[in-house]
Amino acid sequence: MVARLVPPTRPATVDTVVERAATEAGMAIRVVPAVERGTDLSGLVVTSTAGRLGIIFAPADARTDYQLYIVGHELWHLIRRHTCSRTAWTAEYTSRWAAWRSRRREAACDRFAQRLGLAVRRNQQRASHPIARIMLDEAFGVRP
Repeated sequence: MVARLVPPTRPATVDTVVERAATEAGMAIRVVPAVERGTDLSGLVVTSTAGRLGIIFAPADARTDYQLYIVGHELWHLIRRHTCSRTAWTAEYTSRWAAWRSRRREAACDRFAQRLGLAVRRNQQRASHPIARIMLDEAFGVRP
């Protein structure tokens, strides 16, 4: 999935990843970087009742890497079409199975966001360095 979202031929940005994820999710997706980091709206995704539009609220005052992490986490919710409410983390569950399932879904979203961030970082390094230099750097253990 990550390979399909990160364009191989051009530098990846949050916008290009979201554009490609919209086809995977089967809906239009918009990112609104207009909330403060740490607020209740930061890292929230809202979908229309018809399921044709998803809006992701990302912190405007955060670094691009962190914004990409938030967007990636919420994209996985949209692509997999599952929900995890924040109140579910503090509410009493009806069973241990429900608690385990909710935490497992959140962990899957986190793993996807981390892999997406790594792929975007590698993509940006490839775009900024000629391939021969990257190969030499890797051969001799040098990081750009």
